[in-house]
Amino acid sequence: MAALVIVAHSWWLTGLGPGPALAGGQLGSWSVVGFFGISGYLITLSRIRAVSSLAFFSARFLRIIPGLAVCLAVTAFVFAPLATLFGNRSYSLDEAIDYVLINITILGTQLGRTPIGSTLSGIPGADEWNSPLWTLFWEVMCYLLIGFLAYLKPELFRAAIVVIFGVVVGALLMQVAAYGPTAGVWGRVLCPVATFLAGSLLCLFRARVVIKTSVVSMALCLLVVSFLAGNTLALCPLPFAYLTLVLGASPVFHRIGSRFDISYGMYIYGWPAQQILVLAGVAAAVPLGTFAFLSLAVTAPLAWLSCAFVEGPAQEVARQVGARNRFSRHLTIS
Repeated sequence: MAALVIVAHSWWLTGLGPGPALAGGQLGSWSVVGFFGISGYLITLSRIRAVSSLAFFSARFLRIIPGLAVCLAVTAFVFAPLATLFGNRSYSLDEAIDYVLINITILGTQLGRTPIGSTLSGIPGADEWNSPLWTLFWEVMCYLLIGFLAYLKPELFRAAIVVIFGVVVGALLMQVAAYGPTAGVWGRVLCPVATFLAGSLLCLFRARVVIKTSVVSMALCLLVVSFLAGNTLALCPLPFAYLTLVLGASPVFHRIGSRFDISYGMYIYGWPAQQILVLAGVAAAVPLGTFAFLSLAVTAPLAWLSCAFVEGPAQEVARQVGARNRFSRHLTIS
């Protein structure tokens, strides 16, 4: 799905517009919705199994921030200066530092453009160094929601997620009624958040969730009906999350990322890597399909390096924090 986001951005960054759309969302948008569903399941499971809230929140922080910090630094202090080699563009060190400091807060990803000099002036696509980072804010908000709701008793935790899921889906229904299939500006936020909550529900009620041909068929039928009714965004979260998790559990896909999970690196490095290719004139020299393939080929090594030397060590620290908490809790109980 992270790779599909890069493919989808190939249209936008080569000046061809948002690319193909289906049921109110582009290919990249549906990919984002999919991994929000996966995240909802895994984050909820992580919270349930965490030995303490400190272990959970530490693990979430160390999963997101170290990789993001290095990506921001690489973009600001390597990619952006490199852009000045391709045309008459200027680089600002002060703005590069601001770019890192603003975006590392996560909240800063919602504040709009954070330019670094004129390093992206005159390119055909969006003049931003990492537009997809806007989703991290909503991902983190979902983490915090699950983290704090888990302080409730299990039955209240489940009830709260059911209610919040219903409220978000209701808001999506109203948005679709007011703005059509795309659900307006808030549609791109409410749909992935609702799918995250759907993934959380599937986790909380996992003892009753089965993978059967009949259930898969029902989920597919619901998606088809919602599509024909022009209301896919509002009605897709639960069946879409279920089908995504079923697909991930299949023998073909379930081992992807089991050793090196480069999905996060693909997501955060994809856009800036593509911008460099655009600046170098690659987009203008090759067909769209070739540009998308080259984008993946350039991003994958960066993602692997991030996984192996930044995200992996950070997650090992998170595991050590969890182990210390488990040991301390054992001593207290003993």
